[in-house]
Amino acid sequence: MGWSCRIEASETLEKIQKLLNQDYNINLGNGIPDGFYNVNTRLEHIDGSITGSVFKNLDNDMCKKVGSFKIEGNGFIKRFPMLPSSIKNKINQYYKI
Repeated sequence: MGWSCRIEASETLEKIQKLLNQDYNINLGNGIPDGFYNVNTRLEHIDGSITGSVFKNLDNDMCKKVGSFKIEGNGFIKRFPMLPSSIKNKINQYYKI
């Protein structure tokens, strides 16, 4: 059995990648300004959300975990450290809290 999530959460992750490429010229699939994220594909959430870890790049090709992210099943970005707030706001403006 493979890993799955709701389509709305997957579309939000795709929007994040597209906006990072467009606004910050980050062409790495899981890159963010000054870091990167990893999707946790070993954990499937019953609500269809996507979770993972966020890392900050340090000197000497090292990195440090700075937190975790969660995109809810409906596509709302609940938390995503180091993701520019402009991107988070662009996407979350379509959801009511």
